[in-house]
Amino acid sequence: SVFLVLRSSFNIMQTASLIDDTPSITTDIDVASIDFTPIDSAHVLSRPVPWNSYKTILPETAVQLMVNYDKQSISTQKALLQKQGPGYAGAFLALLDNIHQMEPLQYILTLIESAVTNDIRWDGAPDPEGTVKLFHDLAATGVDPYLPFLRLLTYQNWYILNSAIKIISTLFSTSEAVPAKHHEIFVSWLTRLLKSSKLPEGAIRTVMDALAVVLRLD
Repeated sequence: SVFLVLRSSFNIMQTASLIDDTPSITTDIDVASIDFTPIDSAHVLSRPVPWNSYKTILPETAVQLMVNYDKQSISTQKALLQKQGPGYAGAFLALLDNIHQMEPLQYILTLIESAVTNDIRWDGAPDPEGTVKLFHDLAATGVDPYLPFLRLLTYQNWYILNSAIKIISTLFSTSEAVPAKHHEIFVSWLTRLLKSSKLPEGAIRTVMDALAVVLRLD
């Protein structure tokens, strides 16, 4: 299956998502070095992405999944996630582990954020049976689906950080199986960020919202 192909590729290509690699994440952050230039998500998604050029670093199956998914309507993307969800969750993680250029990373995160935050229950909370479950289910295969997002917290670009914060808080709030170490790292990083006097007002709100979500889990 698509999922098994991607999973076997992960075992060969990446050690980045192994749970015992967590200590490589640091909670240190220099807020003054973060680029807070506003970027609209519509602008990010208007960029062309040369998916086929990534065949040298990604499984061809993952590339084809993204070609089929990219530039589609929200309804079409949801249908693809319902039909080939495990494959897409694996493809998203493969992209995060192998692509580090700023603009492609912004694009990928925008797709992921849309996928995990659009599934809302009647009470406004994220649906734990929605797209987030695709990532949680990867943990049962020996892949850590949370670590690639935590690693994004080392970037000095607020668009990437903002997206990562929203994705991580959504994932953490929809599963009780997230490793405690991950939870501690995220809370420590958010707390350090919030203590900075250089954090813009909009960023403060994002951080406070995320803290409110993850601290309720304690």
